[in-house]
Amino acid sequence: MSQVPTRHQGRVCLARFLRTLLVFSGALISLSVQSQVIYTYENSNALAIPDNGCPTFVERTFVVAETFQVGGNGTIAVGIDLTHTYRGDLNIQLVAPNNNVAVLATSNGNEGNDHYRVMFSSNADGGNPLNDGDVDPLAAGGNSPYRRLVGVAALDSFYTGPANGTWRLRVCDNFNVDTGTLNMARLVLRNNAATAPAVCASNSTFDWGNNGNGAAFTSAVMAPDGITLSQVTTSGEPPNDIHTSYVTQTGTLGGHAGHYFFRMDTSGDTELSAEYVLFQFSAPVSGLAFDLLDVDRLSSGAVYEDMARVFATGPGGRVPYQMTLVDPSNLAYAGDFAEADNSVNDAATNGNVRYSFLEPVSTVAIQYAQGDQPNTDSGNQWIGISDLQFCGYDHGDAPASYGTLRANNGPRHGLRDRTRLFIGSSGPDGETDGLPSAGATGDDSSLNGDENGGVTFPPARLPNQGWVCGAYTTDPSQNHFCVSVAVTNNSGAAAQLVAWIDFNNDGDFNDPGERSLPDLASTATSGFASGNIPNGANGLSAVLVFALPAPIPNNASASVIRTRLTTDASFFSDASPPSHLGTVSNGEVQDDSIPVNTLPVTLAGFNAVRLDAGRIAVRWSVATEAGTLGYRLLQAAGGEAQTAAGGEFIPATGVDSVLPQYYQTTLLSSSEQPLYLEEIASGGKLERFGPFALGAVSGSELSFEPQPWAQAAAERSQQAQRDAQHNLLAQRGAGIAAAEALVEQTGLQRVAIADLAALGLQIIGAPANQLQVRRGDEQVPYRISGDGALNSGNHIEFYADAVEGSQYTRTRPYLITLGLGEGTRWSQSSAAPSGVLAATQLRREYRLDDNRYYNFSAPGADPWYYDTIQRNGAQGERSWTLQAPGLRDGPSQLRVELWGGLDFPDPGDDHRYRVSLNGQVLGERSFDGVHTDIGSWDLPAGLAVDGANAVRIELLDTGHPVDILRLESLVLSAVGLVDTDRAAQGLVPESIIGSPDGISLLSFEDEATQPPCGLGCVQLQVGDLPDADVVAVSVAGARAVELTDLQLQSDGGSWTATLRWDELLAQGDGGGAADRRLVIASRS
Repeated sequence: MSQVPTRHQGRVCLARFLRTLLVFSGALISLSVQSQVIYTYENSNALAIPDNGCPTFVERTFVVAETFQVGGNGTIAVGIDLTHTYRGDLNIQLVAPNNNVAVLATSNGNEGNDHYRVMFSSNADGGNPLNDGDVDPLAAGGNSPYRRLVGVAALDSFYTGPANGTWRLRVCDNFNVDTGTLNMARLVLRNNAATAPAVCASNSTFDWGNNGNGAAFTSAVMAPDGITLSQVTTSGEPPNDIHTSYVTQTGTLGGHAGHYFFRMDTSGDTELSAEYVLFQFSAPVSGLAFDLLDVDRLSSGAVYEDMARVFATGPGGRVPYQMTLVDPSNLAYAGDFAEADNSVNDAATNGNVRYSFLEPVSTVAIQYAQGDQPNTDSGNQWIGISDLQFCGYDHGDAPASYGTLRANNGPRHGLRDRTRLFIGSSGPDGETDGLPSAGATGDDSSLNGDENGGVTFPPARLPNQGWVCGAYTTDPSQNHFCVSVAVTNNSGAAAQLVAWIDFNNDGDFNDPGERSLPDLASTATSGFASGNIPNGANGLSAVLVFALPAPIPNNASASVIRTRLTTDASFFSDASPPSHLGTVSNGEVQDDSIPVNTLPVTLAGFNAVRLDAGRIAVRWSVATEAGTLGYRLLQAAGGEAQTAAGGEFIPATGVDSVLPQYYQTTLLSSSEQPLYLEEIASGGKLERFGPFALGAVSGSELSFEPQPWAQAAAERSQQAQRDAQHNLLAQRGAGIAAAEALVEQTGLQRVAIADLAALGLQIIGAPANQLQVRRGDEQVPYRISGDGALNSGNHIEFYADAVEGSQYTRTRPYLITLGLGEGTRWSQSSAAPSGVLAATQLRREYRLDDNRYYNFSAPGADPWYYDTIQRNGAQGERSWTLQAPGLRDGPSQLRVELWGGLDFPDPGDDHRYRVSLNGQVLGERSFDGVHTDIGSWDLPAGLAVDGANAVRIELLDTGHPVDILRLESLVLSAVGLVDTDRAAQGLVPESIIGSPDGISLLSFEDEATQPPCGLGCVQLQVGDLPDADVVAVSVAGARAVELTDLQLQSDGGSWTATLRWDELLAQGDGGGAADRRLVIASRS
C-alpha cells in the first residue's frame, strides 16, 4: 500500500496517505487459490513521445499490489499501443520493481513502418518478429489493441521475484523528424500457483443450441437463476471476410454440443482479421466458467492460426481469471492471449481453453483473431464458446416452513460482493435454490462448509441475570436477548445486519419481537433508515438485540435463526422494514440451528469444604456481574430457615463486569447444614442461590484468557492496508488523480508534492490552480508554494480538523485531487503590528476526561467514563494529578461531573462525597440513585498552580455499607498563556484576554466586560516558537486568510511572533465568533 508516514514537527502535521486513486485501471484482488491466474493492469493516459529524446525516456507506471511470484514460464508480458510514423526510431524497455530492465525494442533507423500495436511476451513462436514488414493498423476487430504478438526471450529471464511494486514502461525516440504518442499499455502477470476458488454448489447455465442453428443471438434468460445474458455489441466482420460470425450452432465443436460461433476466411492483411463480442449479465454472477473451443492452427493448405483473449469486468473493476490450456502441446500463452501451434480435429477437446473467473462478473468480452502465420490471406478458421456456467445467488437452508425455497420467495442474495460483504470468516457459495434441512446445514454441506459460522449465542444464564454477548449484557429486568455476529463489509457503503429468531418454535419468523432491533448492542430505536455495519468493518463482532413482549422461554427443542447482511436499499426503510424473505442485490443469508436451552440460566461454580471442626473454606466464581454490590453467605438452620454465616458483607470486585470474578472466604461454623449464596444488587434487590452441600462441587470455575488486543489491532491494520490496496486498484480508470489524507491531529497540515509524486500520482508539471482539497462535498482553502506548473519543491498547506469526541477514531479523511477544476486558495492580508502592546493570555480549560472505562449502567447516552471511586465500609477515596501548564493568576474554577453507580431502595441519598484541591477542602455534595451530579467551586486566588494540581474525592458515610461513583470529568477553568500547542490547534477570539482589561472577571460565571481597547485588544503575541519560519492563518468557515508581515523576535533560543488580528474585536458581537479561529505554527 502506498503510504507516507505521519510526522509532527514544529506543530505542523504531515497528513498520512493510505489510499491513492491512480489514473489507470485494472488491478484486482489476489485470492488464496492455485495454478495459472491471469492479472492485467492498464494504463490508458496518452503520453507524447518527444522527437529525438533519447536517452531521456517517457514512462508509464503500473502499481501492483498482489504479492505472488513471477519470473520465467511466460509469467511477464506487456502490451503496447503507440502511434509513430517511423517506429524504428524507438527504444522500448520494461523495468521491474527491482529496477532490472528488459529491452523490448532497440532503435535501428531502418524500420520505417508505422506504429506498434503489439503484445510483447516470451512466446517463442517463430512467426512473432518485432519487424513484420508492414504497418500495424490502428483499427482491427473493434479497434483491438495489442493485436500483434512479438516474442522477447528476455521477458523470461530479466526478473524473478514478487509481483508487487511499481513496474515502468519506458519509451524514447532516438532520431530526428518523426514523433509519436504512447496511447495505452497493459502489463500482464501470471500466477502459476493459483486457481479459481469453488464458488457454486450448483449452477445456472444456457445451451447455445437452444437459440437455433446459425441464428443470431441477442439475449436469453439463464435458468434457474433468472439472470439475463445479453449481447451488447460486436465488431462486425473483418475486411474481405466471406463468412458470418456471432451466431449459435447446434452441432459439436471441441467435444461440446451447442456453441456460440466465430468464423473467418479473409484475404489481404491478416492483422485486420479480428472479431470481438461483448456480453452483459443483468446482475453480477459468480463462479463464471466456460471454454473457448477448437483453438488451433493449420500450417498447410488454407493456412490459419487462431489466437484469442478474454477479459471481464465486475463491480470491483477488471476481474482476474484462471486460464487453463487443455493441451499445452497445442496451445501456448502469449501475454493474455491463447495462441495455437498445431492442428486439432473439430471434435477433439485438446484445442480448448478453459476460463474460470475469481470474482463476480458483470460483463465478459471475447476477442478472436488470426495470428501472425500467415500474415496475408488466412484460410477458413473458426472457434466457439461453450455453454456458460455460473451462480447468481446465495440461498438459505432452514426448514421449508421458514420460506427457504425460491418458490416461496425464499431469501437470496446476489453474489456481486461475495468477497467484500459476508458473515463469518469467508464469503458465501452460490446455489440455484434454497436447501431446506432439519438442522439448517444444507448449504453448509453443499460445497465448502463456510455457511454455518460467525453467529455466536450467549452462554447459559441464571434467572434474573442478563444475557452476555461480548461486552454487552441485556437488562435482566426486560425481555431482551442478544446474539453476536462476525461480519465483514468492504463493499464501499454502510450495510444492514438483521436477524430473525423463532423464539416460540412455531416454524416461522412472524411473531412479535422475532426480528432484531436496528441498533447494535442497544435497545434504542433509531430505525432501519441508516446501516448498522460501517464500510471498512473487518471481522467486526456485531451484537444484535431482540426485544420481546413476553418472557423468553427455554427452548426444549432446537430452534432456528436467520441472519441477513446487505447494502440493498430494501433493507433501509422503516415504512417497509427488512424481511426474512425475498431477493437483495448482495451480501449473505445464513440460517443456523439454535441449540436446546440456549434461549433463557451468572453463577458459574460453588465449592464449600470443611477445614476442621470449626471452619469451612468457601470458594465461588461468577461469569458476569451486572450491578452487583456484593455477597453474603447463609447457612441452613433447619426447615426453610437460613441464618447469616459469619454476617460479613463481601464486596463485589467487578460490580459491572462481563469478565469472570473469583471469591473465597473462611466461615467460622461447626454446622453441617448446606450453604446459600446471596447476591446484593445495586438497586437493593436480593437473589439467593443454593443450597450447596458441604464437600460437593457445583458447576465449574471459569477460566479467562485475556484477549490479544494488540495482535488483533495489528491484524486489523494489516487487513485495512490490504483493503486500501484493493480499493486503490479497483477504482482505477476514473480519470482523476487523487490522494486521501487521513488527518489525525487538528491544525495545519503540510504535504510535499514530491511525496504525492512518489505515491504514483502523475502530478509533476500539472497546473497548480487545478488542485483541490476537499472535506466531503466541500472545498477546503489551501496555500501552495509557487504558482504555474507543480514541481517536486512545492508544498500544500491547509487547515484540517481531526475527529473529536469519538471513542473509535480520531482520523478524518481529506481528499487532495487533480483534475476536478480550480481549487480554493488562501487569500492574504497584512497583520503587521503597531507598537509592543499585545494579548498574551487566554481563558483555558485543563481537563481529565478521557473515555477510559465502559459501563452499561450509565444514566445517559454515553457509557464511557474516566474513573471509579468506591467505598466498602466507612471510607473510600481517590486522588488524581491535574496538570495545568502555563496557568497564571486570575479567576479559576474547578468543575466535577460524576454519576452514581448504585441505587438503594430506602429513602435518602445513596451518595455523599467531599472534594479537595491541593489539600484544601472545597465542599461536600450528596445525591441519590443512578443519576448525574455536577459540582463547581470558584477557587481562592493562588490555590490552583502552574503545573501539577492534586484533586481528591472522598466518599463519606451514607448509612449504607458501600458506595460507588463513576467520575466523568475534572475540569479546571483558569487563565493561561497562549502557548504553541494551543496556537497550532487554533485560537478563538472569545478565549483571548485583551491586555487593557487585565484580569477583571470575578469568576467564570460573569459576563465578559469590554472596556475601551487599544492595541492590546487587536494584537496577539505567541512565544516559544522553534524558529522564524512561522505561518499564521485566520480561518472562518470556508474562508482562510494568511496573515503576513508578522513581527518575529528571537531571544537566542526560541522565537516570539506578534501580529494584529482584527477578529479579536468580534468578541461578543454575535457574529459567530465560535466559527473563527487563528492558527499559528512553525513550518519546521
